[in-house]
Amino acid sequence: MSRFTANGVTTHFYSEPGFDTSSSQDGKQFVHADDIDPEETDDTYVGWHQGVAPEEAGEFSSVKGENGAISGLLVNGRSQILHGYAEEDYPVNSLDEIVDTFHISTLSSANPEGFTAQFPVFYYADGVIGQQFTTLRATIGQDGSIVDDTWYTSSAVNGVSYADASLDEILAAFSSYQVIGHGFYIQSGSVIVQDIVFNGYDTTFAQLAPETPTEPEQQKGPEQIANTGSGDLAPLAISAALALMLAGGVALAVRRARA
Repeated sequence: MSRFTANGVTTHFYSEPGFDTSSSQDGKQFVHADDIDPEETDDTYVGWHQGVAPEEAGEFSSVKGENGAISGLLVNGRSQILHGYAEEDYPVNSLDEIVDTFHISTLSSANPEGFTAQFPVFYYADGVIGQQFTTLRATIGQDGSIVDDTWYTSSAVNGVSYADASLDEILAAFSSYQVIGHGFYIQSGSVIVQDIVFNGYDTTFAQLAPETPTEPEQQKGPEQIANTGSGDLAPLAISAALALMLAGGVALAVRRARA
């Protein structure tokens, strides 16, 4: 039991933190296909990962051009690409307030069946003991935002499996809930996703080509004078002539001294 009401007084048996849309992520984060864990486990849930079991999952890869640019993440076949949050980052009882921040940009697609936004949640429900789990899914429109009144639940909530419902209708079935991640899903076909934004998390799967380093211009030193052969001998000839003149002067002085 999550709450009990008697004589107009409701007692909650769960903690209900205040509304907080802050995110631990700063700026836009580039995610390569190699950064997405191919299998969801307790150890790999936090961060980007594939939520469909390996034996049923499709494939995903970064689309790289000849110049090194990456145009997006190609997802082919049944896939649930999710960004799981750390427990301290769970938005609590606030999806209706932050859902309008969701946006996804796609480059191209090939008949992606079941292309939906995904919001896995932990929830409590009246008359049900303990924490429950379901994933809320919503149709994505042509502009990349969520289409109103096209929400689904991946499993029954209080015995009701919701389809083409409003978000308010589904949330009314919860007495409390926590959003534990966000992402997208396709049942079949393929799609190339470039960017996805939600509640302060700004992720891009595209990257510009790396800049080609330019060769630094080499600085010119002093010009060397060409060696013609005579340039090195001229100083030697002058020195030899001076030496001969000096030797002659010394000899003349010796002769005069003897006379």
